[in-house]
Parts: sequence; structure tokens; C-alpha cells
Amino acid sequence: MAKALLTPALIILLILVACSDPAPTAVVEPTAAPQPQATTPTAEPTTTPTPRPTETPTAVPSPRPAETPTAAPSQDQPSAGGLTPLVLDDPEAVAAELSDQELACLAGVADVARLLTIFNDPGMATVEEQTKLIQCLQDETLTRMFLTGLIQDMGALSIETSACVRTGFGEIDLRSVMLAGLQGDPQTAMAGSMAALFLTMACLNQEEWNAAAPAMDMEPDDREGMQCLLAEMGGPEGMTAALGAEDESGFMALLAAAAGCGLDMGGPPSQVPVVPTATPPANDTVPSEVEAAARKFLASELEADEGDLRLDSSEGVQWSDASLGCPQEGMMYAQVITPGYKLVFELAGSVHSVHTNSDGSHMVVCGDGQ
Repeated sequence: MAKALLTPALIILLILVACSDPAPTAVVEPTAAPQPQATTPTAEPTTTPTPRPTETPTAVPSPRPAETPTAAPSQDQPSAGGLTPLVLDDPEAVAAELSDQELACLAGVADVARLLTIFNDPGMATVEEQTKLIQCLQDETLTRMFLTGLIQDMGALSIETSACVRTGFGEIDLRSVMLAGLQGDPQTAMAGSMAALFLTMACLNQEEWNAAAPAMDMEPDDREGMQCLLAEMGGPEGMTAALGAEDESGFMALLAAAAGCGLDMGGPPSQVPVVPTATPPANDTVPSEVEAAARKFLASELEADEGDLRLDSSEGVQWSDASLGCPQEGMMYAQVITPGYKLVFELAGSVHSVHTNSDGSHMVVCGDGQ
């Protein structure tokens, strides 16, 4: 299943299209406007007192167009039609569907030289730049982007399903969820993205469910169980609150509700990935505490002595999602770029790779140095 990632590369492509396409038309229109300015003075009532000159300036203020680009798109009116996926591998098609306000905002994030730098190396985008990019997009665009990986193979969602998703996402606040991962709040990012995914699945009609379920490792008759689960968790808002708990109580409640609704969530709470912050590691040097935690974790998994593990290599990595580069079948992962580390250990001739997040609080073992 393709991932609906809000990556800098995607957005930069949109900005580059915006800079080369809509910008020229924005410049052409002002050149047509000066003609009324030239005719206004010819009205010869220069003899008349100053009232008329004062009226002329107030009739010609052009600051209003300038305000539109800088104003971030706030609460836009949601469409009443069916939600459709964004063709993420076709930036021009995506840009064609963005509003003028979104394009103008995106074009103001950075100059072309900086955009090209980020385009060539998405990891170069700062947290501030990524934050601005997310803030430029309207709620409907963020919703479609989030759903693309799930619905791209089924086309538009029905009007009823789309209304259900839009209403539920209003309780989740998808923009805040995306920004949370950038602002050092991984728990909120993880809880919100999982709640959004569960909500979407619960909103699908049977035909849509049948198309989406295989990618989620679910059966056609699991649809009612998913609807039951969402209701048991108190809707999107209740699920977000439960999964946002700092301990594992929220996941325990989720697993209990899933079992009661006849769903198998695929493992204990410790297997449910937590989205780390989007602050990249300072450099490729793995912190000593992360290395120690990875060594201890691997020794436990292999039932070996820590002293027998030899570190062959280590590096900083930007994982494409919260699976840390080692997705497990039947598991659901938040689609958030996740910085972390890859450490490769050798034990008795065998190579084992440990993938971690940026602070080592979440890690997985990928066999044979994967």
C-alpha cells in the first residue's frame, strides 16, 4: 500500500510548480488594472475641492490582493462531494487541485534556491519549514493527503462515507496531529493518526471496505467489528484521548475493546509503534545511551550476553514511517517521517540490525543486517 506521506519533497514539487505557473498570471492581472488609474485623473474636476482626490485613492487600494498570499489558509469550507485521493506522484496534478491561496502560501515558504536544495535532499528541510508547509494546506487537502494511501486504489469515497470522515476528522484535528510530531509531541501524533485511521475504516461502506481491507490484513466481515471498536472507544475523540495516555492503559483499553468486538489487533501493546518527534538526530554519531539500549535489547531478543555482541556499524537514518524500516505484517504504522538510528551487530558470525527512533525509546530487530 502506498504511503500518504507529507514529505518535504512532495510539497517542494508543488511549490516549484506554483512558482513557475500561477505566479506569472498573478503578475499579468495587475498590469491591466492601471488603466482605470490613468482615466481617473482625466476627469478634470481638479478645480473641485480636495474631496474628489481623497475619494480616488480610497477607490484604488490594491493591498487586498497582497494579503491573500500571506494569509495562511484557515478553516476552509469542506466540500460536500466524495473525497478523492491525490495523485502524489504527479505534482502538477496535485498543484492543479490546490487553491490559489494554498499555492501563494507555499510559494512564500522559501526562495527557489532553498527549495531546490530541499528538493534534492528532503532531509535538509528544517522543522520550521515543514511546519510552514503543513500550515499552508487547507483542511480538505490534508484530509485527502492522509487518506491517499488507503483509498487510491478505490477512487472516490461515497458521499456518505466522505461526510462521516470529515465529521470525525473534525474531532481529531488532523493539522494538529501532523504538527505534533514536528513539535516534540510524539504521543499526540501517534494517537491522532491511529484514531484517524480507525475512523476512516469504520466509515467505509461494505464495497469500500472490501477494497481496503486486504491491505490492512482484515477480512470482509471485520467491518462491523471496526464500527463496534470505534463506538466502544467513545468515537474519534475518545480514542484519541485513550491512545494519548502516557502509560499503556489506552492500548490495553483498545485491545480489550477490539477483543470484545471480535477483532485481532495483532499483538501486545508493546508492538504498537509510537511516533517519535520529527527532530532529526544531530549527526550520524549514535548517542552512547541509545547504543547501550540497543545492545541490551538485542541481547534480550537473542538470549545472548551483551558482551558477546560486537558493533559493526551505526548511522543516523530518516525512516519513512513509524515502522522504523522494518514493518510487520498486520501492523498499522503512522505515516510520519521518523528520524532514528541503524546499528548493526555481529554475533558468532551472524549479523543483526537494530533500528531505533531518535531517543532509543522504540526499537525493532531486523534480521541479517536488513
